[in-house]
Amino acid sequence: WKQIKKEHNVKIICLKERHVVLIRGKKEDVDVSEAELKHYIFGGGDLSVCKLKVPKVALGIMIGKGGSNLTKLEERDGIISIYLHRENNLLCLRGTKDIVEACRREVVATIYTAKVNDTILITNDEYELFSQNHTLKTLLTGIPVQASLNESSIRLRGISWDIKDAGAIIKEHLTGKYKSSIELEFPQMEKIKTALKDPSHFDRIQISTKVKIEADYAACSINISGKRSCVRKAKSFLLVFLDSLLPSQFFKFKVAKPLLNSVGDSSALGKISANSGATLSIDRELNGIVVQSFNSENVKEAVQLLEVRKVECSKLNTVILFESSDSWLLPKLIGKGGDVIQQVEKHSGCSIDVYKGELLIIINGKTESDVLTASSSIEKIIEKARKECIFIDLPESSMQAFIGKGGLNIKRLVGDHGVRIERMRKDPFRLQVQGIESSVESAKGAIYNWLDDWLQKNEGLSCQIEQDVVPLVLGKDGKFVTKMQKKFRVKIDFDRKNLCLTVRGNTAVTRTDAVKRIEKAIYEAKTKTVVEEKEDATSYDIDDVSSNKNAVINENRQLKQNDETSILSVDQEEDSSNDE
Repeated sequence: WKQIKKEHNVKIICLKERHVVLIRGKKEDVDVSEAELKHYIFGGGDLSVCKLKVPKVALGIMIGKGGSNLTKLEERDGIISIYLHRENNLLCLRGTKDIVEACRREVVATIYTAKVNDTILITNDEYELFSQNHTLKTLLTGIPVQASLNESSIRLRGISWDIKDAGAIIKEHLTGKYKSSIELEFPQMEKIKTALKDPSHFDRIQISTKVKIEADYAACSINISGKRSCVRKAKSFLLVFLDSLLPSQFFKFKVAKPLLNSVGDSSALGKISANSGATLSIDRELNGIVVQSFNSENVKEAVQLLEVRKVECSKLNTVILFESSDSWLLPKLIGKGGDVIQQVEKHSGCSIDVYKGELLIIINGKTESDVLTASSSIEKIIEKARKECIFIDLPESSMQAFIGKGGLNIKRLVGDHGVRIERMRKDPFRLQVQGIESSVESAKGAIYNWLDDWLQKNEGLSCQIEQDVVPLVLGKDGKFVTKMQKKFRVKIDFDRKNLCLTVRGNTAVTRTDAVKRIEKAIYEAKTKTVVEEKEDATSYDIDDVSSNKNAVINENRQLKQNDETSILSVDQEEDSSNDE
């Protein structure tokens, strides 16, 4: 603006703290200077102005050594000026419309696809914490970043928003507090600054979600901190608030979690952002992609492009879900050091993510045939694993006989068939048999043959039990079953999976008597429960009636008192008038 000062003979003073520019001089000179200055700041006519927010971790790549990258852009594209405002990481491009648009696309592509580094310093104790049981790897599951751990720091490498999410999770593990933010554009932040003169907007959300919310005007962002679940809830409320304050400038594009990384591929989002002019970012707390722009048309165009992207990705993604009882298959699919899954990836050309905690596998490929190839390979691995590892349930009372004295019987089975037989920790009456397919099959036949012989020698009488009466039958710590076993001198097995109770041993008459006594106990327990429920309901009704009755009595008393008071006041008025 030195040129404006010189040409129009005015004084220009910039008050940075207040974001105000003062122009002094003759009125006609001031008016012309103001018009030229607005044209330079906001654009118009032959001049186009574009402002882009640059993530803090990507600043170095954007600037280059000694500002070389910005200089190259200016020289190559003929931009009038490129200015980086370091206080809020805002990059401002000025020039003709076509040149600014071409430069904007290149800058957006760089921001969205550039791999950046970040370092988190840690103490020796924290290093020990992350070194145990693959803690760091487990924490960052589902976030495509490279993480290296050493005694003094954790080094992260990846796309800027992935680095941000990974850093937030690591710091939450260290401090117990999760931090997130909503990035805004400068014109949007100015409106929010005006709205927040009334602090009740943020106060209501903070009280209901128990988080801390702060507006960072310099960085053009709203920061949220607290428990992760509370932060997620607060973020949803904030987006509703922002949508009401800035209509059609925000959109939360929902994506199923298994598809989030593929739909939110950095290069794809970069293209959508470049074509639409909107800003896009993956939001893992809300399982979606946040689209924003102060121009609502940009938001609409970006959402339409995302819908197309979502349909394309759904064709190139397959999700395989496992039941909790099949969780043992996941380590088989991963292999030692991930060698099995890596081999499938190499053969099919797909990327495969395994989520142990959620019991699912996500396959992402470049073509539908690649995805089918990977799916087929995984199905074959699962089929093979099921043949090489089986589970057999034995009656509780048979386990001691099956193991044999000093484990002699089970050792003989292992030796004869070349398999490994183990009792499950969570279910001690379930056997896991592992080995090559033929060996497992022969061991399975031998175990079932033994079990058939045992069942013939230990005849039993069974009865089905409903799920809701299981606690009533078993009693606390199995006391009822133990009592029945002692009384009738029998063995009682309970199959939780099939909800079946079997009485074995002694004579047929005794077993019948034991089952009848158990069925009677079930009937008595159920009857008692129904009676108690009716009594509770009746007492509730009586309490309601009595409380309503008391309320009516109190109301009548109050009305009577009011009538007496009014009569008394009238009498007093008459007495006083007579005295006068």
